Amino acid sequence: MHVILIAQSRDVTRTLQETLLSHGHSAECTEHGESGIQLLKFRSFDAILVDDELPDISGLDVVKQIRAMRIDTPVLFVSELRAHSLTDEARACGRVDFCQKPLQSHDMIRRLSRLIPSPHIASQPSA
Repeated sequence: MHVILIAQSRDVTRTLQETLLSHGHSAECTEHGESGIQLLKFRSFDAILVDDELPDISGLDVVKQIRAMRIDTPVLFVSELRAHSLTDEARACGRVDFCQKPLQSHDMIRRLSRLIPSPHIASQPSA
């Protein structure tokens, strides 16, 4: 799985990247929403992890902009707030899961795995 991490601090993105690497995945990181959007225009990812609190634009704005560009990559939206309006608005963008901060490594991997079905599991014949 190749993931783009768009989070507000290098320490956070570095920790998340190390977790993904330790589980056999790869990640590219940025601390700014606009640079994440630019990366998504030109590169393909299996998933997007976006922090709601970014230095330039909100994570919700990132999701809205990429959906407007018809990028349908699954999103794991991370926020300290558990406001229903925020989660509802993020989920309305489609293919979005929500995770509350502080983000636990095992929870991130589990949620990303749910967003992206395994090709092996998806190809299993049904009984």
